Amino acid sequence: MRLSNYTLCPTRINNAKAKDKLYKLSDGGGLFVEVSPADAVAPADEFETFSKRWVRERLLTKSDTYRKQVESRLERFVWPAIGSKGLSVVRPADVLEIIEAVRATPKTAEGVRAIWTYPDLTDTAGLDFQFAC
Repeated sequence: MRLSNYTLCPTRINNAKAKDKLYKLSDGGGLFVEVSPADAVAPADEFETFSKRWVRERLLTKSDTYRKQVESRLERFVWPAIGSKGLSVVRPADVLEIIEAVRATPKTAEGVRAIWTYPDLTDTAGLDFQFAC
């Protein structure tokens, strides 16, 4: 399995211009957004799909136990809340709501919050959550 060169950043998406036909902007690793002729940019990936690929590719060098722990937290706390949302509609308030729901268990809350501190997850997804956590 190869690690991808992630070039699909918020600036690139925001600067996308409409053309005569629908076209895709790709990150080179399978994630893409479609740019419609009406100058609308639509997410082609849901957060759950994106984060599963992120765990598989970007946490490749981490231990199997660690990867399973991160995926378990995503599965139990994050995906039920925002897994079906497109990347462009996930907001800091969504993340805070997830963390607040598990605040009674500090270790769990910290583990869930730590997911959002991975720059390659938030940057690649076009999410800016540093101030939310």
